[in-house]
Amino acid sequence: MKYYGSCLCGSVSFEINGVIEQVIHCHCDMCKKSHGAAFASFGVVAQDAFQWIGQEAIGIFNSSPDTQRTFCKKCGSPLQWHKSGDSFGEGKISFSLGLLDTPFTPNEELNFFKERKAKWYLAHE
Repeated sequence: MKYYGSCLCGSVSFEINGVIEQVIHCHCDMCKKSHGAAFASFGVVAQDAFQWIGQEAIGIFNSSPDTQRTFCKKCGSPLQWHKSGDSFGEGKISFSLGLLDTPFTPNEELNFFKERKAKWYLAHE
């Protein structure tokens, strides 16, 4: 399968030649703040299946000593979350799922830090 995605302004885009292996919704405080939402949704793919287009517009923010978050320097769209080590398994990366331009339906969705869910978020449990 081939997937395409882009930021809000289109300065950064990407192509995935492979399977989106996992879908993660993270409710931690940093993800909520970085996305400005009740939680952040990420897709996990093999690193060699993912290719950026427009990398010159990508900014990096170190949100903690071992964690980097990338964003579009023009529109601010959150792009990726990466923690040193093997957060998703060796050779895997994450990307903000809301950036997808290609239709995608996950087989399974995982929720991290669900106990920190925003009190104002009315999700069906």
